[in-house]
Amino acid sequence: MIMSAADMPLGLNVIEILLHIFNFIILIVAVRFLLYKPIKKFMDKRAQGYADEEADYARKKEEAEKMKAEAEDKIREAEVKAARIEDDANANAVKEADAILENARKDAKDIVARAEADMAAKEVRERAALSREVTSLALTMSSKILEREVNADDNEAVIAPLIEQFRAVHAGDADSDTTKAAAPEKKKKK
Repeated sequence: MIMSAADMPLGLNVIEILLHIFNFIILIVAVRFLLYKPIKKFMDKRAQGYADEEADYARKKEEAEKMKAEAEDKIREAEVKAARIEDDANANAVKEADAILENARKDAKDIVARAEADMAAKEVRERAALSREVTSLALTMSSKILEREVNADDNEAVIAPLIEQFRAVHAGDADSDTTKAAAPEKKKKK
């Protein structure tokens, strides 16, 4: 019982409906195989590419952060090493300055010691010269007082108390130098 299109409500035929449904199914299958699967494959491949790039970006970002942390550690180590080197250099400079100051102090002490020795030697020479002058003056005075030539024994008798008095006034290093200075005078007078 096939009904005609006029017998069907709305003027549709069942075979035509089935043919349209069959065509629609073929169209869907053809579109699925020809368009949907390639597009889906392209989209999946594209999504996978984005996922791979994102994973690669995350990996590279992690590597960059590690490298940054290593670089910061190296910078900190370099700063510590530089500070240590600077401290060592400062300590060495202080040591060198102390050594220079110590040498300068030693040199100054040597100069002062030499100056003191020179002054002491000059004092000894001046005392000896003074002793000779005093001896000469004493001889001259005794000659004038006695109005005659003084011999060595008279000279010794007159000068010995004066020398002792001079030594008492100027005690110290001049004692040995005065006797040494007086002895040549005695030899000259003889």
